[in-house]
Amino acid sequence: MVRGLEHEFLFEQEYVEDVACADEVDQAILEELHFAGPYGILPKDIASRLKQYGLNPWNVTQRIRRMNKKLDRLIGQKAAEKVGKG
Repeated sequence: MVRGLEHEFLFEQEYVEDVACADEVDQAILEELHFAGPYGILPKDIASRLKQYGLNPWNVTQRIRRMNKKLDRLIGQKAAEKVGKG
């Protein structure tokens, strides 16, 4: 039912953060994705911008996948999607 009405749902950023994020690192990743705009950003660029958390690109990718699975299960949408080859 949610998938059929997904065009009607507009979720606030705070709600998505509450549902998907496990800690402040996830919130920082979502902020970087939000500011990247429609063209997106690569995990290696996110890891380089968030050096204070000691992330590598693989950690960023795994955290995004975990958030996507959780959001897809709960509201039928993803936090981030692949654009093109990146």
